[in-house]
Amino acid sequence: MANILLPQNISKNKKFQNIPKETDVTGTNYAVTIPSTSSSTEAKKQFALITSLVFTNKTERSIPIYARVTNDVDGETAFLLYGVNLPPGTAFEVIQGNKVILNENDKLFVYHSDSVNNVVDCIVSYVIHRPEAEYTV
Repeated sequence: MANILLPQNISKNKKFQNIPKETDVTGTNYAVTIPSTSSSTEAKKQFALITSLVFTNKTERSIPIYARVTNDVDGETAFLLYGVNLPPGTAFEVIQGNKVILNENDKLFVYHSDSVNNVVDCIVSYVIHRPEAEYTV
């Protein structure tokens, strides 16, 4: 028996029931995070492909929703959604057919700016790519 390193892809769904209000977003209630590896070369770092992002409004009024990516190392932030009104009782798929790449130390935050809790759910589908996963053969 020997150990070898091969690429590994892991598909995941994150069911984020009752996404937080904007005022309740912290560094720990993210939808997806890509932890850092000890690798210094880009080819050996892991990343994620966000393949789908679906929001569902559970109320009878429009709710502004947000999705942003923040990097823990450099602090840079970019929005995928900014104050998009989600109509009452509807679902909205943000990413259809395209992909969004999250690099190491990136976090995807989803939240709303309504005044009450428990109004929007979100499902994130993604694939984590690990360039060097250990296998025993």
